[in-house]
Parts: sequence; C-alpha cells; structure tokens
Amino acid sequence: MGIFTKVLPEWLKPGTKPPSGVISGGWAANQKPPADYFNWFFNTTFVALQEIREVADKEFIKRDGSITMTSALKFATVADGGNIAVINEGSKTNGYATAITKAGIIVIAPTGSDGNPDWTKQLSLGRTGILDVYGLTIKGEALALAKDYLPFVGGEMSGTIASAAATPMQARLPNGSYAWNRGKQPAGTVVKVELRITGTTVYTRFLEITVGSGEGAVAQEGDFSIDAMGVNDGLVKGIAPMGTTLRYSINGVAMTLGTPVARYWYRVTRSEDGSKAYLQFGAPLDFSGIDGTIGAGVNFIQSHLRFNGRDVAIKDEVLLLAGGELTGTIHTRASIAYTGKVGSIKHYINPQATGTVIRFELFIDGAWGRPLDITVGDTITVGTSDYFIDPMTNATSYITGIGPLEATKTRATVIETGANTVSGAALPVLWWLRILRNFYDTCIQAGKNIIFSGYGNAQLEKVDFKTKSLTRNGKEIAISEDVDTAITKAKLPAKNVELLSAGFEKIRKGNAAKILAYGDSLTYGYDIYSTDKRPADTVATSNGTKHTRERASTTYPEALEASLKQIYPAITVQNWGYSGDTVLSSYAKWDGINPGADVTLFMLGHNDSKNATETIADFVAGYKKIIDRALNWGSGVIFLTPPKQQNGTDFTVDTYSQAVLQLAKEYRAPVIDMAELTAGISADCYSDSVHFNGKGYDYIGKKLASIFINKSILNMNKVKEHDSLTVTRENSGIQFNENCSYSTSEYFPTEDSVEVGKGNALVLKTGGKVYFSFYASEDNLLFLPSIYAGSKTLNLKMEVNFSAEPANTAITYAFNTTNARSMNKPLKSAIYTTADLNWYNASALYIDGRINASKLMYAPRKGYYTISIENLDTYAVNLFNFEFRNAKAAMFENNFLYTLGTYAGDILTLQPGNYEVYNSNAVNMPFATGLASIEIYGGGSGRKILKVKNLVSNVTWEGIYNPAATTPLVWNQMATNDPLTWTRATLKNGYSHFGTSYVQTAISADGKMLYGCGTGSVTGITGAEVEAFVLPTSYQLDFSAAASLPVQGTAGTARVLIDAATKSVKVSMGSTTNVTGVLFSFAVPIRY
Repeated sequence: MGIFTKVLPEWLKPGTKPPSGVISGGWAANQKPPADYFNWFFNTTFVALQEIREVADKEFIKRDGSITMTSALKFATVADGGNIAVINEGSKTNGYATAITKAGIIVIAPTGSDGNPDWTKQLSLGRTGILDVYGLTIKGEALALAKDYLPFVGGEMSGTIASAAATPMQARLPNGSYAWNRGKQPAGTVVKVELRITGTTVYTRFLEITVGSGEGAVAQEGDFSIDAMGVNDGLVKGIAPMGTTLRYSINGVAMTLGTPVARYWYRVTRSEDGSKAYLQFGAPLDFSGIDGTIGAGVNFIQSHLRFNGRDVAIKDEVLLLAGGELTGTIHTRASIAYTGKVGSIKHYINPQATGTVIRFELFIDGAWGRPLDITVGDTITVGTSDYFIDPMTNATSYITGIGPLEATKTRATVIETGANTVSGAALPVLWWLRILRNFYDTCIQAGKNIIFSGYGNAQLEKVDFKTKSLTRNGKEIAISEDVDTAITKAKLPAKNVELLSAGFEKIRKGNAAKILAYGDSLTYGYDIYSTDKRPADTVATSNGTKHTRERASTTYPEALEASLKQIYPAITVQNWGYSGDTVLSSYAKWDGINPGADVTLFMLGHNDSKNATETIADFVAGYKKIIDRALNWGSGVIFLTPPKQQNGTDFTVDTYSQAVLQLAKEYRAPVIDMAELTAGISADCYSDSVHFNGKGYDYIGKKLASIFINKSILNMNKVKEHDSLTVTRENSGIQFNENCSYSTSEYFPTEDSVEVGKGNALVLKTGGKVYFSFYASEDNLLFLPSIYAGSKTLNLKMEVNFSAEPANTAITYAFNTTNARSMNKPLKSAIYTTADLNWYNASALYIDGRINASKLMYAPRKGYYTISIENLDTYAVNLFNFEFRNAKAAMFENNFLYTLGTYAGDILTLQPGNYEVYNSNAVNMPFATGLASIEIYGGGSGRKILKVKNLVSNVTWEGIYNPAATTPLVWNQMATNDPLTWTRATLKNGYSHFGTSYVQTAISADGKMLYGCGTGSVTGITGAEVEAFVLPTSYQLDFSAAASLPVQGTAGTARVLIDAATKSVKVSMGSTTNVTGVLFSFAVPIRY
C-alpha cells in the first residue's frame, strides 16, 4: 500500500525547453512567455514527482511503522523501555529476533512461546568487540566460559580445556625437527635439503651446507635450517615448518624423504589409567616472578617429593643434589655421617683406529638414552662431572668413566659401521666421598683426588691448616714459612748444569751437536687450515705410533736448525713432537731409544691444561719422569712454557706455565717464557686460535736461535737504553766469519771517552758478517752499529732474527707521545748506503747521528734477539760497538731522527717513514708553508697513504696516492674533534637494548669512521651469522668493515660484519656457551 494520498497534478504535453539564456537570465520586464515553455515546465515537474512517489513506495518507511527494503528485510521500531530501537520483524517467525539498540549494540535473542523475543537470553556484540553470550556452543557442544578471556600466543593449540581428555592442553612450536643418520661424510661433501608443502609435488625451498666448513645454513625466514656438519658427524639435522615434506641429497644424489617431528614446548597430559597427571616441557623450566624476577616462593603441598624417581630427603633447608646417590643421615650421631656414590663405567670394546667416533649409551627406565660421542685419539674428556667418558687411544679396549647408578646396562656403537656391543650388567658402585668417624678420629675419604679450589677451579687465596703437624703416608712433612727459601736451601740436582755446559761448549766450538725439540702439536708443527700445509710426517715415534695430523710449511725445529746452521754448520735439530700429547701420553711414544741429544727443548702443558682428568700434580709428576729420562740419556734440558692462545686469555695455560717455572728452578734449568716470546706477533701467524702457521713457527724457531748463539742463554747479554755491546768476544761473545778481523788504533773509540790508549775495532771486509745476540730488557729498544767507513762508501746490510717477521710495536709506547705520531712496524732488515753517512760527518754512521727514519731498526718487545751485520761493499768498514736507545725518547722526544732539513724534493719519492720538512719547496704538499710533519705508509702497487700536519696552523691533511688512478694524489683535510651525533639502533632477531645502555652508532665529522657503543642483550643464540640491526640510510659507506667485540657471560668474542651495500650489521659468535649479551664497542674506517 502506498504512503502518498494526494493526487499528482498530471500534465502530459511535453512542450519546449527554454533556451539556456532564458533559463539562466529569467524573464525580462513586460515579456510574455510562450505557451510551450509553460508546457515544458509543468510536464517536467509532474514526471519528477511521479518518480519520487514510485521509489518511496518501495524503499522507505511506511506510515504503519513497517520498513521495507526492496522486500528483503522488514523492520519495526519497538517500545521496549527505549532500549531496543529496531527489530528484524521477519526473523521472529524463524525462532529468533535481531535488533540494534540505541547504544549501537547488535543483539540477538530467541523468541518465546508468545512469538516475542526473550531479551534475557540475548547475545550482544558491542562496538569494541565485547561478546556477551548466554549458552555458547560449537557444533552443538557447550563450551565452558571463564570470567576473563584466555590468551594463547604462538605455536599450535590443540586438545580440550577442562575436560577428561588424555592431553587436555598442549602447545607446539610452528617448526618441527628432522634428522637423518647417514654416517660420516668426507670434508667438502655438499649436503642439500629440499622442502615442499605436503600434498604437493614441487620442492619450493632448499638449503645447502659443506661438510667440514664449520657453517650451517638458515633460511631468511628463520623457519628452515641445516646444522653444521663435521667430518665425524653422522647426522643431517635441523628444523623445518610443520606440514612439509623433506628430502636430502649428497653431492647432488637424492637420498631419503622425511617429515619434521613436532616439537612441544609444554603439554598437560595424564596417564592412560588416569591415576597420574603430567606437566611436560620441551625446554628448561624456570619458576620465577613476572619478567624473571625472584618470586614469592614455590610451595609443594605434597606427602613426598621425588627426583628422577627417587625420594628427596627434605629437612629444614632445601637440599641440592647433583648426580649420584645420597645415603646416610646428616647432623646425626651415625658413624658414617655422609656418603656419596656413583656408578663406575667399564665397557669392553675392540680397540678402534684413531679418529673413530663411538657413541656410548645408558639403559635407564626401560629405554636407551643419554648418548655421549667420543673420538678415539682425542684428549678431551666427554660429558659432565656426574657422567663422563675418559679419553681413548687406538690401543684402548675398555670405555671407562663415571655414570648414574640408575643405568642397568650400557651400549657402545661405532657410528661409521653401526657395529655395537652391549654390557648387561648394572654399573658397580664407586664411592666418591665419605665422611665418617672412628672413635675420636674424623675421616674424609675420596674415590680419587681431593682438590681445594675456588669457584670455576680458580685459585684460592690460601688454604690454612691449623694443625700441629702434617703427615703424608704416616711421615711428617717439613713445613717452611718461605717455600722458595726452603727449595733454594735444598740440595737440587746438579746433573743438568753439567750437561748443559758440555752441550753448549760443543755448539760454541762448532763441533757436531744435536738439539732435540720435544713436545706436542706446537712442536710437531700442527696446521690443518693453511693452503701451504704439508702431509703428516711419515717418521713414526720411537714406539711406532704414526703421525696423523698435517703440518705447516715449516716447523719451529726446522726454522731453528736453518738459522743456527748459518753460524754452526755442524748442528742438527730433531723434532720429537706429537699432536695431542700430554706429559702422561708422551712418555711411552718416545721411550726405548736414546736420541743422543746434547740439549733438549721441552714444551709441554697446553693439552694437559685442557685434560679434565689430569691435575697439576699429575702434570708435574709426569713431566719429572720425562726430564729424568732425558738427563739419564745425557742431555741437558731447557724449558719452554706453553704459549697462550691467540687472544691471550687462556688462564688455565698460565697456571701450567707457573708449574713449568717451578720445575725449572728445581732442575736448575733455563726457561723461556713463550708468552713473552710470541707477544705482539700478528694474527696472520696463526692457523687457528691455538696453533701457528708456517710464518708463525718460522718466527718462533728464529727467535729461539738467539739462546744458542754467542754467550747463549747461560750467560746472555741483557741490554737496556744507553747500553752498548763491544766487538770483543770476551765482553759480547760475538760470532763472525772468516772475512772479519780485529784491529786496534789510538784513533778508535774506547769504552771510556777520557781513557788514554788504543781502541778496538772489528774490520768487516767484503762479505764480512758478524752476529750479536742479546736479551732486550725493555720494549721498543732502538739499536744501530757504530761504523766508520774510511773509503766514504757504504753498502751495509743489517738483519734482525734471520729476517723473521717482526712483532708489532709494544702498545705502551703508542700513546702519550709529544706529538701524535705512531711508530712504524719494526723492520726485519735494512741496507745502509753511502747516503746514510752524510748525517753526522763524512764517514760515520751511528745511533746519535741523523739517520733516515725509514731505516731505523728496533726491538719492539722484551726478549731474545740476534742481529747480523754484513758488509756488501767492496771496501772494508770498521765496527766499534752496537748502541741501544729508548725508541720512544729517540723518536718522539728528540726530533733529530725525523728531520730531513730543508727538503725541496717530491714527498712521493720518500720511503714509508716519519719526517719533518722545514721549507716551502717540497713538491706535492697540500699547503705552501714550511714546518710540517709527515707520516708516510706504503701499500701494494706503489700506493701510499700520507698524513701531513701543518705545525703553524695545526691543520692535518690526509693524502691517498694511487699511481694507477686518473688523479694519482688526492688530499683531504681531516676533521676536527667535533662532538659525535649518536643514533639509537633498532635491534632485532633476538637482540635488545640492555637497560639504558642503548646500542648506538655515529659517523665522524669527516665521514670516514663509524663508531658503535652500548650493550645488546641476546637470546636464542646459534652459531649462525645473525643481523642485529641496520645502519641509518643517511650513512655513506665506501667499503665493508669488521671488528671483534667482547661478549657478556663468557671470555670469548663476537665478530661484527658491516656490509657497505646493505648497511646490515651482522654478528657471529665465537662461542654460544653462556653468552648473554654483546658490547657493540667499535671504531672502524668506512670511507676512503
């Protein structure tokens, strides 16, 4: 029924539409409109009104209150106290009604028997998403509702809450784990894992790794990975998304299909009979307050508490138990007050070849588990303090160690072949500690050794025995308040002194003599990473043990022999080093055959310091056994302390070095501090963090040569600044060849400048060569010979340590200098020519003269040095002595060593070094004034970096010289010390700011340096490289950079890599153990 009652003013004649000018301008005064214009107006009005009526009858609210929308819906307003505003009238016949309240809330309610909605049972949905419902069901099943909503974050939720289901609640990680056991693969094998969605046929993603590279692979999404594989690893394993199918291939050959196994991070479940409930966790469980704070406490209201199926005794205080079994009663009158016992492992297995990987397992509670993998030949104990396996050799026929008493049998499997042996007996009891009494005596009994130490095996400040007497095996021990004094007063063996003296006499006289180098992998020359490495030594040990490890291009005994043969041609050096040896394993390998050595160099202790089953006492006792054998063989002994690792933080090695020092005192033997000898050598001398490469071993051998030359280590010349060594053999013990001879003259200098008499000189004819050996008692000791060339021509070569690669400058002299120059890296050789004679007078060359800075030579660190001086000229020269000065004072406090005077040449022709220029005629200077300091550093292909400071304006310039560039020399004024602008980094992938120590970066004012500061906490650490943050887009980087960063929680380091193209800052961990954060403190160059 229509809602309009009035009749439309019908007008059917269309007429004519007036022109646009009339429509816009209207009628003029006294103008008579044409009739057709009126017909058009009346007709158009009629048609428009008719259209409005027709639409309104269909789409709008009717006068009876009903609403019709093209007949699809029918609404009606109701007067329910003003609450319900609009109701879907048509829905009431279907058993429910839908309405919109005046507050804008959608409500649904069932209709009652009277056909009207029952609003007391309504479901409402508010504008903020609040759902209010009475009687909620899913598929006809009622759901239990709580007062508050229950949030679930991450993983997968399954099961039924608050029901009788066996597993009412569990949370699964989105990514499952996979593993294939295919046995060991050789280094270089490419392992590929592909992934496809289950149900499809196309593999859409893949990852690859190389066996032996030490690197795994992780997809960018982080949900797909392959763990790194070594040559002894038999498992291909990693993680992959659930719902996928995997296959892997070896060197391109497809092998096996598989699917990921679900990883649950917690489950609430029950036993089949319903008698027990379980909380199961896939990771360690922490009971704590919110955000990891200390909670108010955990109260177990239980009749008993069990640990691994055994009752835990509880008294007034919490009792912490770690491994083994606790029996007896504490704080009682029992004769045995406290006992602790563990299981003793002794499992027979046929002897296996070195390198074989054996998996050892325990049978506990009806299942095999707790596997430990041990490699035959390794010296490291595998496992933990309560369950471990002792190291095995290729002759070992029993697997021994300590394990839990719950194990009822054991199994050993050779990984490569799958062959295994099973022992069906339970582990026998081994008492590891008992505290008991026998009338008045209290006894502490241990299964093996008792060690008094601080936490982490640190040294205690002292152990105080308040006792009247101290006995050992029933015999009283003499106690002295000063142990060193007691040792000194004791009668020590004199045999070593006699043997060393005899051995050095043979060497000094040039007779045939043999030096034996005895030790571990550092003596053998272990190096498996360098490209120039050699195969394993084919000469077996005395008992027939073959070497299995590759060697460096040279070993320290080889370098020692080559150096000494330049002076003593009849000398030989024999290598008795074996990789992995300790003092206990070494003795048998070299027993039975006397090598006939005159002097033996012992360097052991590095592997001993890593052997958890060996104590210091074992080390000392074993070392003494080896030393006594050498003395009985007729060889004098010299000790070398074990070198520290590359980062210098191996405090365990330092402890064993102290033991070596005490042994040297006891045997009256010389000792070489190898930490001092290797201090400052560059990183490219190492093949890994412990072992050296050919360059490093060459350095050690050539440095050690000094202790055998001239007066030797038995009476070595120790020098400091302002000392000098004369050319007389009685005083300096120099060595020289047949082209040298002594000369005396009243014109030659004497040791006392006012002394009347004749001075001595060593005349170096053509080919004459002289060797000085000394011990530098201080760092950065400058040296130069005092030379007189009567012919006024000179061609003199000076060489340090047989041209071994020099160590870096001691840091103590690189700061707080009078000008901001740093010292050049020491030279290993230099040639002095006629031009170098013109600084002091026409014929003299010595250390207080004006010498070109690029030819200055110095000893950068304390230690032993050998300097050779050789005359290459056709004319003889006179050598008077060898002078020493403090390099810091000479180079930084007295500028004469840097002065070139009025230099008018091209500074690009100068050799790398430090100079000062005092006039304005120097070519290629960045400014046209005099008085400038210059630093020049050389590079490959003739390239140089120059740093010039105007000493008048105090402005510094940096120049880059590249002869191959279009513009060979480019100068840039260096920035002033303007404050840095720091930008806080946006951290990701497990990294977060540590408190207020925000991780920030800044660019230097000249744009050439990138700085970092702050600490980032880190979770979820893996061995993979992880992007921690990205640098701001405004930063400009010409090249990538890298730096080492300290970490929190351990003594290791992390490596930060800064990519110039992506500005990504990635971090890789040297070790993931106990790491909690990274200190992003670095300063690296990033622009030319």
